[in-house]
Amino acid sequence: MMLTHKRLLVLLIIVSACSPTLALARGNGDIGSISTIDTPDGVLNAISDITDWVFSGFLAIAVIMVLIAAFNFLVAGGDTEKFTTAKKSLLYSAIAIAIAVLAKSIVYISAALVGAKINP
Repeated sequence: MMLTHKRLLVLLIIVSACSPTLALARGNGDIGSISTIDTPDGVLNAISDITDWVFSGFLAIAVIMVLIAAFNFLVAGGDTEKFTTAKKSLLYSAIAIAIAVLAKSIVYISAALVGAKINP
């Protein structure tokens, strides 16, 4: 029971430390802008806006997962089960980063195939 509270406290500290970064994850600050979807460019711009959020979310989750995996590596103390859990967490964070990069690249590949322009 006490170990669960310690992990929850560590997770809370990590999330609160990352909060300023997550708040600024959007980048250009045009949160209220809406892309018009009346041309192929507009469709790809709307998809690009969605993948921007997916990219930011997956990267934030991946950073948190890497920090948790590093913490588990440090406290494993020779316990193979904790070490295996830490390795799996690191693998899952690498998968999250790969999905985030894939989400961004699919839009640009599609735009290049159709010849559309995407607003950065």
